[in-house]
Amino acid sequence: MKTGFSCVIDASVVIKIFLQEDLSEEVQQIIDDNYLNSAEPASLIVPDLLFVECANILRSKVRFDGYPPKQALEALHYLRSLALPATSNAELIEEALAIALIYEITAYDAIYVALTAQNNIPLLTADARLVQRLQGSPYDLISIEDYLSTST
Repeated sequence: MKTGFSCVIDASVVIKIFLQEDLSEEVQQIIDDNYLNSAEPASLIVPDLLFVECANILRSKVRFDGYPPKQALEALHYLRSLALPATSNAELIEEALAIALIYEITAYDAIYVALTAQNNIPLLTADARLVQRLQGSPYDLISIEDYLSTST
């Protein structure tokens, strides 16, 4: 991330910090270098939905994949400690529904897109389907893969 870069970051990216997935190490490095350890930290904003989405993903990993419950709780504690500025879903819901209906995406995904529109900044996502759905729209979505290939 460039110094001072601002974006909305979604659960598909954030969850990579806690799970061993493709690009997990790179996402942690982005957070460390550009948000936690930077003299001019990046501005990463999220809807408050992010915390519930991450909790649900971790719950599924505990239930179906043997992810340790204690580790899931520690992950959520760490996520809260990042103190990412969170916008209330209630502030975004009408615009999110309009976006969801136009682009045939979930209201969950549309909350993130509405937040990008509200702040006039891009959405950083690992959801290739969402990027494809909104291609050609007025919304600026950046796949984590594209971001990493242009920032190295």
